Amino acid sequence: MRLRNIFLFVSMPIIIGILLTGCNTETMKSPEKLIEKPISNKNHAEIYNDIKKLTPLETNFILPKNILEASKVNVLDLDADGVKEVVAFKKKLNDTQGVSNIYMYLFKLDNNSVIDDSEKIVRIPGDLIKYANFIDIDGDGKKEIIIQVVNRGFENIYVYKYEKDTLRKVTEYNTTNLSIMLNFYDYEKNGKQICLALVQDLSTFEVKICKMSISEENGIKFDEFDISKNVESIDRIEVTNGKVSNDEYGTIVSYLNLNGSVVYQIVVYKDGKFVRVLDENESRLKSPYNTKPAYIENGKILNIPKAEFKFSNNTLKESNVLSWYQWNGSFEGGADRLQKTAQIYYNYDYNFKIKIPNEIIDKVFIEQKYDENKSYFDIKARNSENKMEKLYSIEVIVKDSDEIDSDANKALNSNVLYQNENYIYILSTSSLSNLKKYNISYSIAKDSFEPINK
Repeated sequence: MRLRNIFLFVSMPIIIGILLTGCNTETMKSPEKLIEKPISNKNHAEIYNDIKKLTPLETNFILPKNILEASKVNVLDLDADGVKEVVAFKKKLNDTQGVSNIYMYLFKLDNNSVIDDSEKIVRIPGDLIKYANFIDIDGDGKKEIIIQVVNRGFENIYVYKYEKDTLRKVTEYNTTNLSIMLNFYDYEKNGKQICLALVQDLSTFEVKICKMSISEENGIKFDEFDISKNVESIDRIEVTNGKVSNDEYGTIVSYLNLNGSVVYQIVVYKDGKFVRVLDENESRLKSPYNTKPAYIENGKILNIPKAEFKFSNNTLKESNVLSWYQWNGSFEGGADRLQKTAQIYYNYDYNFKIKIPNEIIDKVFIEQKYDENKSYFDIKARNSENKMEKLYSIEVIVKDSDEIDSDANKALNSNVLYQNENYIYILSTSSLSNLKKYNISYSIAKDSFEPINK
């Protein structure tokens, strides 16, 4: 029987593969990463156990939702005195009904050991930590603690500073009619973190693109620069920070609209304000499936994915073709500023991808033919008469099947592309004349194949 890699996917801690899920999912997956676990530091295990002993038994460690910036236990030098502190987040298991609290603990460290009598505690009413981070806001070299807590549907943002052995609250922001997503990033690459805040009025479906500023004198303020309309829920927005053109760093914001499509927006920080560089109604910025922007084409610039149905006879459980688009960096002009950089067929049933040769981008059709022991993936091109011409095939053979006969072994001597414990992948060129017609060499056909998870 043909082995299915999908069961392997859900069991492995880190998988490089493609998973395109429907729009009703909560997260937008990358086609290159099915599962990503936060990186844990084994050296912090002793600290974790020390804090567990020093804090009440009826409390459990909790994880902020933004796991890339904050964890249950965070080791850092908050006050820039050369001595590290540890900040831990916990929650009581048996709070009074209708009342829920989050406890933020701070301890000093000495040689990677917790100093017992250095404990500082802050009790914050709330159900979960929507966001936490440690940022030098005022430029004094010391890190403030920013924590955003959801409390029975209400949202509250708190800022704390640790100095002179005291943990004090700098300011707070409370709201009952707004939902807020925070994103700190070094947009200007000068070492200063700037906060992009996406603010949704719960009475509408509009999301304001804002800059959040924090000061002891003025508290927390939101400066509005643009509005995205028809956003289904801010809780299902995802942000990806990185290089978005040759000269610009920014954020790609991905959200689900009321029509069920995923919309991508590129936001950069320019001249003291956030700027959305492309019209959100541009069709190439909309995709029917949740797929995270990614670095392709030598990994220099973030590309925006668009799932395409017309280029293969795929089913959702087997594969998909993605067209990848890149902003050219210009702030002037129309839709031509979004350029297609690649078209890639991802097969997560057999864990490989085919980069469509440039010569047949938008002309390609990949016909999938699954069998029990041997499957075929025919790469075809649509000619000027709107007819399909077969160019070459990728054959996937189950290793323990009867298909591995003398003929197959002969093919392996020259046409094998890759093999693993379960499968052998073979390149079959069916029409040299057609390959020549589209200026595709044997080498180009061979190089178009790549295993995703070696």
